Amino acid sequence: MAYMPYVHHIGRGFDHLGEYLSPPLPPVAARKRLVDFRVALRAGAPLHTLLPPKLQTWVITPGSPPWTFADHLNDDWFGASGKGAAYIPPTLKDPFQQTGWWFQWEGDANAILRETLLRAVEVALGINHNDPDTTTGPSGPVHSPSSITFIWTCGAPFFQGWLNWRDNAVTVVFTTPGNGKQLYATPRPTDRSPDYEEDTPAVPLDSAYRCGSWVIGQEFTQLFPSPTLVPQGLGQGFLPSSTSKIRTLGKIKVYKPSENDGGVLEIGRP
Repeated sequence: MAYMPYVHHIGRGFDHLGEYLSPPLPPVAARKRLVDFRVALRAGAPLHTLLPPKLQTWVITPGSPPWTFADHLNDDWFGASGKGAAYIPPTLKDPFQQTGWWFQWEGDANAILRETLLRAVEVALGINHNDPDTTTGPSGPVHSPSSITFIWTCGAPFFQGWLNWRDNAVTVVFTTPGNGKQLYATPRPTDRSPDYEEDTPAVPLDSAYRCGSWVIGQEFTQLFPSPTLVPQGLGQGFLPSSTSKIRTLGKIKVYKPSENDGGVLEIGRP
């Protein structure tokens, strides 16, 4: 959930959260974790206190004091309301005040994220919004809750949570504005982390892993207006902060982004 250079992300933050809410536990114990999470959400517990333990202690920037993932969530995602201040809905006459790092957007990101997580947990448990908190679930045998996967897509005009499910799999998609950071100009990144991989005719990407996230797109990018109108080379630089027209060209390529760029670890969280 930290800065990501693609428009589609899972990354360390959401991967941790998905693993935490999809635990490989016996059905009753797995349901209890989600029920406890639901109870805390409904009671109004600050979101950063509900994060998986490894996320709560993740230091993004060392220092005195260190800047943690919880600080990032409260500062960048929620703005003032993340620091304990009550969110005050603006009126139509109030001047615009950007929320956190969300480019040209103001709103209650905290409440949207909370409600989306709450509904996702309820769908995974197979219960309705007004059902009581119980680990037994619907009548009949106790089944494990559905798995939950989180995806973040940026570049939208506003912050929303989308909930999708089929059978025993729940997919949560957060569509958000950009955060003012630059995006890779092509699917191939400028900086290649060790877990980044590129599909080739001789060595195609391997799907025989527990987890995966691939990006498919054309290999060149052309920007208009452009001084030269020459296609941007593979993975060279970043997109400018604003441009009215973009053309992609070249072969369709497949890449596996590194976790640092928003991908996932193929073997799952350690």
